[in-house]
Amino acid sequence: MKTKRFENRSSIPKKYKWDLDSILDGKSLRKHIDDYQKLFSRRIKAKDLKFENLEAFIEDLKTLEKLLIVTNKISNYISNNLNANLVSEEIKKAANEFDFLSKKLESEFGSEYNRLYKHKAKLKKW
Repeated sequence: MKTKRFENRSSIPKKYKWDLDSILDGKSLRKHIDDYQKLFSRRIKAKDLKFENLEAFIEDLKTLEKLLIVTNKISNYISNNLNANLVSEEIKKAANEFDFLSKKLESEFGSEYNRLYKHKAKLKKW
């Protein structure tokens, strides 16, 4: 059996390529990054308020679930595109932008472990 070799991704016939854009479910990468920022900002605003009642805490968990899904889509899309084309300036720029944004928002959010520990008595009652 002879192995096929291709110079670059664009020369690979479509039937052998995985549709990398399918990861984004029809939305643009920019839209997913904007959604990521909105969801994370919502969590930042609610980081202390969510401990006021169980409903607010559950709502934050739902936001976290959505955030994790969007984060995984963005990360998978960027990673798979970089694996397919290491020299893509567009994807490298998006990867750097997402990394910078993530670090900035995580810094604003602070330590969730510390907040959970601070409210552990209330959490045990729920």
